[in-house]
Amino acid sequence: MSNLTTNVVFVNQVKSDFMTMLSESDLVTEQTQWRKVKGLFERDVRYKVVEGSAQREEWFNEHVKLLASKVRLEKGAWGEGSRHQ
Repeated sequence: MSNLTTNVVFVNQVKSDFMTMLSESDLVTEQTQWRKVKGLFERDVRYKVVEGSAQREEWFNEHVKLLASKVRLEKGAWGEGSRHQ
């Protein structure tokens, strides 16, 4: 395996672990702001291994967008089901 491939695999694993850390927290919702919760994660090794605060914030924002999409889908599905009753 080349160094580039190894690095990509490592970064993908770091991202996956970071996203898992975020999903494990009940405090992170689709409306959460990074500046208000980042201190909660500073001691977690999954936070520490991410290279740089800009990368952490980018992945956090990606996670929050996914949460927002899920909420919209759930509201849509719930609203759809309630119309048929």
